[in-house]
Amino acid sequence: MKRRLLFTLSVSALALFAGCDWEWGAIGYNRGYAPEQPIPFSHELHAGTYKIQCLYCHSTAERANHSAVPSLSTCLNCHNQIAKDSPHIAKIQTAVSEETPIAWNKVHMLPDHVKFNHKRHVERFGAPNACHKCHGPVETMEVLYQHSSLSMGWCVSCHRDPAHQAPVSCSTCHY
Repeated sequence: MKRRLLFTLSVSALALFAGCDWEWGAIGYNRGYAPEQPIPFSHELHAGTYKIQCLYCHSTAERANHSAVPSLSTCLNCHNQIAKDSPHIAKIQTAVSEETPIAWNKVHMLPDHVKFNHKRHVERFGAPNACHKCHGPVETMEVLYQHSSLSMGWCVSCHRDPAHQAPVSCSTCHY
């Protein structure tokens, strides 16, 4: 009887873990999250077809803890000449002339108590390698979505890889 109960519990636990996509703690995370943006932007076109490097637009990733959304003036570096008659580009031009920000919707979510240092990862692995580890194949995404769960278990599994090990303590990632 005890063996049967133990077997049943073991099978149930395996079924539960299989439902977690074999990633400890993946339930409840935002993998696949792709919010609608106020202006559509295709990473597939810009990073894929036109081969614009990640750090051209996300330049703060290599020198700051946070990788910011590109400034609208970065968009207009090209779009003052290219597709300047597009209604979407007109929204950017209006926002710049009126000095009003565009309310982009955040795609990659981390809990408030977690800190992630983009600069350290870009320094260690370089772009686009560091970018792809978390953000996935952005150059193939028509609509940007959260590729990885960004759960603690997902981060720890990367840092357990000998090639990625760095001296870390809890305060490295948590405030």
